Amino acid sequence: MYQVGQLLYLLFTTKQKILPARIAEELTKKTLTGESTKYTVEIPGKAELIDLDSIAAEIYMDGEHLKKDLLDRASQAIAKMINAADEASEKTFGDFLSSTNLVKNFPPPEPVSSDSPAKELEAGAQIKVDLGNGKSANLKLPPGL
Repeated sequence: MYQVGQLLYLLFTTKQKILPARIAEELTKKTLTGESTKYTVEIPGKAELIDLDSIAAEIYMDGEHLKKDLLDRASQAIAKMINAADEASEKTFGDFLSSTNLVKNFPPPEPVSSDSPAKELEAGAQIKVDLGNGKSANLKLPPGL
C-alpha cells in the first residue's frame, strides 16, 4: 500500500494539526492464518519510529487531497452555521427577512470612474468627512496618493 520513503500527511482532527510523516519500514508478517503488513513512520520532533496503525490521525498520500477534504469540511461547516442562523432568524423574526431579503433590495454600488473627484485632489488637500450623528472630521491627503 505504501512505499518505504513515501511521504504522507497526518491530519490530527482533535488537535487541528497536520504533520508530515515518512514511511521508514514496511514489516510483513506471514503466519499460518495469513499475511499482514505494518508500517513504521518518522515524524518531525520524534526520535523513535512510530507504528502507523497506532497514530490517531487521518492519513493522506498527497497535499491536494488533504486540501480538498479540508475545504469541503469548512464549506459544510459554514453552510451549517448559515442554516442555523437562518432558522434562528425565522424563529425570532418570522419570515419577514427571508421573504423581503433586504440585502437584494439595495441597489448595487456605482462603479468609480477614472474622472472621480477624489482623483482630482492634490496631495496635501484637506477634505471634510461627515461621520454621522452630527460629527465630522478633517482628512488631509498624504503625498503620493
